[in-house]
Amino acid sequence: MDDINITKVRVKLGPIEVEYEGGENFFKTEIPELLKMIMELYKANSSIMILPPSQPSESTPLIPPDVPKKIEISKNSIASKLGCKTGPELILAACATLTFVKLKETFTRKEIIPTMKEASTYYKQSYVRNLGNYLSTLVKDGKLLERSNGVFALHTDIRKEMEAKIVT
Repeated sequence: MDDINITKVRVKLGPIEVEYEGGENFFKTEIPELLKMIMELYKANSSIMILPPSQPSESTPLIPPDVPKKIEISKNSIASKLGCKTGPELILAACATLTFVKLKETFTRKEIIPTMKEASTYYKQSYVRNLGNYLSTLVKDGKLLERSNGVFALHTDIRKEMEAKIVT
């Protein structure tokens, strides 16, 4: 290669992005023509290209789409809307309460147990005795994620399903 100098350039125009790294001669002779073609392509198709979303206004809350929105509802109502009949179902209802009412992304056994008990209409003492087995099953079934030892979170798909049931 007779070019000693290496040139790097990155150009982004809407959804079109070009990156070049190489010899200076090629950059000087070919890149201007390439950029001209990209501009023409962009101008000709800009009405059908998907552009990045506009910046939110000051009144738009900056909440990412996966962050749960706070829901004001009782523990018994959540258990009812989710149709709880078993220990694992009540555990999931408690996790939904922690996620949507308390806005917690993760939770421990020590947080799940009192939340289950607060859904007094559905709670049975045997659920706490079997909590370890129930949690293991829920993790194996992919309904709960174990983020670290004894720290759990609702799987994203389960969280979305539950939110849809709770808010209706």
